[in-house]
Amino acid sequence: MYAQQPQDWMFSVLKGLAEMPFVDDTYLHWHHTVPNGQPMTAKPSVLTAFFFLPPYFEDEVFDTLEVGGDKVDFLMLLPITESERQYAIEHGSQALEAVFMADAEFDGVVDEARQPLA
Repeated sequence: MYAQQPQDWMFSVLKGLAEMPFVDDTYLHWHHTVPNGQPMTAKPSVLTAFFFLPPYFEDEVFDTLEVGGDKVDFLMLLPITESERQYAIEHGSQALEAVFMADAEFDGVVDEARQPLA
């Protein structure tokens, strides 16, 4: 997650998502969306879900890491709105990704006041 200034809620979100695969016997990967059910930000916000993308803003060497012979993929976490998550469900995650990438102002930095793009 990219941020201008790290906020306490960001650490809580990352911790919860790191535990999710173990608690729910699942995994997180590129183009997955995950509902949070409530705003995750400290300020009132419509960001109530998560979207995972490859780390587009980093050098390609950050795409994958090998730890003890296991491949580990880096994920960029993007807080999204429920309507954006629904858009991904209806049209596919790559379609939602295209909406973000088509936005000339999209830089991946969390904007708690951001309104839905889809």
